[in-house]
Amino acid sequence: MKVSLSTQLSELSEEQIIAILRTSYPKGDNPTEIDNDDAAVVSVPVEARLATSSDVLIENEDFVFPEFSAYDVGWKTAAVNLSDIGAMGGTPTGLLVTLGINRRSTVAELVGYARGVREAVARISPEVSIWGGDLSNSALMISQATSYGVVTNPISRSGAQVGDVIAYAGQLGYAAAGLRILVGQRDRSAELQGVERTGIVERAVEAQLRPTPPVALGAVAAAAGAHAMIDVSDGLARDGARIGLASEVTLDFASSALSGHCAELGWVRHTLNVDPWELVMAGGEDFGLLATFAKGANLPAGFEVIGEVVPRGEHGVLLSGRQTEYLGFDHFSGSH
Repeated sequence: MKVSLSTQLSELSEEQIIAILRTSYPKGDNPTEIDNDDAAVVSVPVEARLATSSDVLIENEDFVFPEFSAYDVGWKTAAVNLSDIGAMGGTPTGLLVTLGINRRSTVAELVGYARGVREAVARISPEVSIWGGDLSNSALMISQATSYGVVTNPISRSGAQVGDVIAYAGQLGYAAAGLRILVGQRDRSAELQGVERTGIVERAVEAQLRPTPPVALGAVAAAAGAHAMIDVSDGLARDGARIGLASEVTLDFASSALSGHCAELGWVRHTLNVDPWELVMAGGEDFGLLATFAKGANLPAGFEVIGEVVPRGEHGVLLSGRQTEYLGFDHFSGSH
């Protein structure tokens, strides 16, 4: 039969669907030595260590249609998984991608998903190869990837030391603003009536749909002597608290250092009726890198100092010496 973009997946065999994905995914610089088999076989450079991580995106939990497209789901799947390797101070090399997709979906949606993966990799970590994965029929779309990378000096969450400076690389608050715009427009929120997706509003929406974490800066930070590092997926406060807990210290963020990020988001007060501080401290999904360095260290370009590590107190995170009301996202309570 002739296959077109409107062809439903139910009209194709599993082998045909896999072939479409395989031709759509990036080849990268780290291909598997044995292709199209039960497992991928790759070489690890001498004296390097393997870093691996896994994240899953589930329809109606992590994304919704039509606010997200299949392309956006593919992009975000690649981005969040590559980000974890960078947060360990590593360089990503490969992805295994697993997709659960409804058999009534079209070839256009399948190709759109694969194109999202391919173009995210090209933008964020162009050396990465897709080594394989799995495919299944599913009533809801489920997109999962396992990322792999090489790391010489892994940077964990547990290395922060009292007196360290806290540094951050990436956007803050934009992805959370984008999510509120998407949800508000879906629910026909009165605040968003007449708001056009242009300029800074479009930047926020794109930050939610297609994040671009500064993955390459992870290895740069490791080489510059970072003591601890994490990617900020659930909010600056919650992920900072994770470093604090693992390192038995408290991270004291400086409001003066973060005020510029809040000023950038000043528009959300009237457009979204939300305090910019909530988005900066608890927004999440910007996937920037939060790290600590020795005081006086030369920070890599792209990092800015936003606070100081202090002795462990009652709280893992402070804002200019005081407890912050913004706690970040919890996947099970759904709270901020």
